[in-house]
Amino acid sequence: MKKLLTKFTFFIIVLAVFALAVYRLFSSASSPSKAGSLEVSSFPSNLSVFLDGIWQGETPWVNNDLVPGFYSLKVEDENYSSWEGKVKVSERGLTQVERSLGEGDFGWGWVASWHTARQDQERLAVTSVPSGARVFLDGEEEGQTPLVIDLIRNDIYLFELRLDGYQVFSLELNCETDKGLILDADLALDPLWQSTELKNVVLPEVSQALSEGDIEQRSVWELTSAGCQERNCSTSAWKNLKLYQVEMEKSKVMVSDWLRGLQGYSEQVLQLSDIPFAYLIDASGKVYQGVDKKDVDFSAWDFSWLDSGAFEVKAGDYPVVVFLSAGEKMGDGVKESVARLRQLVSPVAAKKVMVTIGQTPTGFLNVRSGPSLNASIIGKVYPGSSYEFLEERTGWYKIRIDNQVQGWVYAQYAEKS
Repeated sequence: MKKLLTKFTFFIIVLAVFALAVYRLFSSASSPSKAGSLEVSSFPSNLSVFLDGIWQGETPWVNNDLVPGFYSLKVEDENYSSWEGKVKVSERGLTQVERSLGEGDFGWGWVASWHTARQDQERLAVTSVPSGARVFLDGEEEGQTPLVIDLIRNDIYLFELRLDGYQVFSLELNCETDKGLILDADLALDPLWQSTELKNVVLPEVSQALSEGDIEQRSVWELTSAGCQERNCSTSAWKNLKLYQVEMEKSKVMVSDWLRGLQGYSEQVLQLSDIPFAYLIDASGKVYQGVDKKDVDFSAWDFSWLDSGAFEVKAGDYPVVVFLSAGEKMGDGVKESVARLRQLVSPVAAKKVMVTIGQTPTGFLNVRSGPSLNASIIGKVYPGSSYEFLEERTGWYKIRIDNQVQGWVYAQYAEKS
């Protein structure tokens, strides 16, 4: 009996040791000492965050107690535009994600995965979409993506990616910790790439200005506000048409994507309150509303952000941008739209019709209160003098004598021109 009890006690001890080992094995993965962190931010903020299909909250969002491994991350706005991708959370590591939900190729973002380094010199492994972007550290070019760079611990770097036709990607890298970095960047098209002012463009003569119905209002395409209807907006401050052409690096870019991309670029990169153009025109000649106010003094806005220096806007100018994908040309339809737009904003005054008084037997011509010889005489006009034509009745012209007096003269002794 005593021997049996001894064996049973030994079995219980072994079982307890095994249970403790199993507990430590499975609990260590989620213990704070080995857990990883995930930080998600966005522009704009307050976007929904989903992890493995489960809603977690809104950006900016942080979780410092994740089991290391791969996760499916989704960032979504209220209109169900979204970005989704796989992210890796490392043991005691930090994964940072930032996204902008621009349309098409105008969205940008990056995923940075910090992991424990095994030596005093950390490594930066960087990729980009598209690849072939030039990599700069503190202004010095290091090569093109994909690229691996050695970084010195306890230092801070200004990291940049540059690719023709795309917005500059920049990030401050803090290497004061013992972490290496894997960085994946999605580059966004530059919506103002190859900006050129078009001078001395011969526009066709048009008989009719653009109407409100001819202009695509911002409520149809833009992200935040509906703008104002043309009939409710004064345009008296705009006098001089400034025409620009913007050509994308990439072919077949949708104009709707470009419009939203331009708005995001204006707000995020240029730090402007709105799109810095009065109107926008696509390659087919369709006109879109730009800034959501009128009587804007565009000269007060900072256009120095463009390396090309194309935009030189003065008070009274209204800049109009023609959007073209790579290889597209500005056709006659665009020119006609520009001409009709100019007529809308700064209409050419109609030429006045004048009445010139001819020779009369008496040396003067009576001005009467009505188109009849029986109407009372209210004044006299003399041969060679000219007056603004107002109206015509059979055998009579109504003219403006001055700002207060209007009257009728016998057409036999007057000529309209």
